Amino acid sequence: MTLVTALILQTYSWVAVVVLPINSVINPILYTISTEAFRSRLVPFVVDTIQRMRAAVTRLFGHGQDTAAIEVEMNPVAVVGSGSPPRAS
Repeated sequence: MTLVTALILQTYSWVAVVVLPINSVINPILYTISTEAFRSRLVPFVVDTIQRMRAAVTRLFGHGQDTAAIEVEMNPVAVVGSGSPPRAS
């Protein structure tokens, strides 16, 4: 058996053992995502989730604060070096 033949057999073995099972796992996921029914249900779910997250942030930080104050509360490190001191709540 030549070196080239051995490499070809080794390549076929890797494809059969590694690549084909990975392909078998990924295919159903890809086909599910590509269907119109899945996408038509996914978009409202994502929009609803974003709206619920925004409502939770609004409840957490209140309506009266501006976005700079919210940013200071969420990320105090971002204020360092900004030239202005953080506002007190």
